[in-house]
Amino acid sequence: SHRTVFRSRRLNEIFLRIFNFLIWASPEYFRASHLRHHQYTTHDELDREVLLPRPLLPLQWITRMVVAVPNMLVEIGTIMRWSLGRLADGKAGGTGSPTWEQRCFADSPTGSGDAKKRTALFAWARVVLFGHLALAVSFVILDLEILLVVVTFARWLAPWLSFLLIETQHAGLSPNTPDFRRCCRTVLLGPVVRFLYWHMNYHIEHHMFPSVPFYNLAKLRRAIASDLPTAPRGLIRAWGQMLPVLWRQRKDPSYVFVP
Repeated sequence: SHRTVFRSRRLNEIFLRIFNFLIWASPEYFRASHLRHHQYTTHDELDREVLLPRPLLPLQWITRMVVAVPNMLVEIGTIMRWSLGRLADGKAGGTGSPTWEQRCFADSPTGSGDAKKRTALFAWARVVLFGHLALAVSFVILDLEILLVVVTFARWLAPWLSFLLIETQHAGLSPNTPDFRRCCRTVLLGPVVRFLYWHMNYHIEHHMFPSVPFYNLAKLRRAIASDLPTAPRGLIRAWGQMLPVLWRQRKDPSYVFVP
C-alpha cells in the first residue's frame, strides 16, 4: 500500500492485488485505513487500526496462532458485506458515531462523499468473494481439496509467525504520543525472518520515514542510529520485553513500556 516494497510501481500494484486476494483483504480499505494509521499512530479515536493498550488474552492469542477461526468468520463476513455494497453500520458500539470504515471512506463525519473509493472497495470485494468461490469449486471438482488448505483458507491456518511479528510493532507502548520512538518498536531479526517480513521489523524507522523503500530501512537505521532506542535482538527478547507489560496492563491500562 506504500508503493515502496519494490522499485517498480507496477510490481507494487501487482503483488498488492495478488496478496490481498489470497488473504481475503482489500487494498482499497488497507490504503485508506493505513494512511490514517500513519497520520495519527496509536492516537485514541483517530487510529482505529491499532488500539492500545492491547489486552493479554492467552486463549484468544493461541487460537489466532493455530487456527484463527474467529478472524476467518469476521474477515469473510466483511468481504461478503462489502460485496453487497455496505459499509459497517454507522452506530458503532451503540454510540451513533461513524464506524472506522465510514471514516476511511467518507469526506465528512456524517459518512457522505468519497463514492469513487467506495465503489472500488465494493468491486474488489466481489472479485475476492466470487474468485475464491470459483477456485474452491474447481479444487473440489478436480479432486484437489488440498488446495483449499493451501489457497482458500491458508490465511487462517497456523499464522503464528505473522502474529508474533505483527504484535511487536506497537503492543505495550505509549498511545497518544507524537514520538514514534515511544509508540513503535523495532526488532532486530535474522536474515531469513527479516526477508519473510520484508524489513517491517524496522518499524520505528518505517513510521518516521514512511516513504523510504522497505528494502532500505536497515540502511536508514544505521544512518540515524544515534537518535533511536536500543532494539531487542530477536522475537524471544522482544516478547520477553512485551509480556510483563501486557500482563500488568490487565490491571493498569495506563502502564506502558518506555524505551
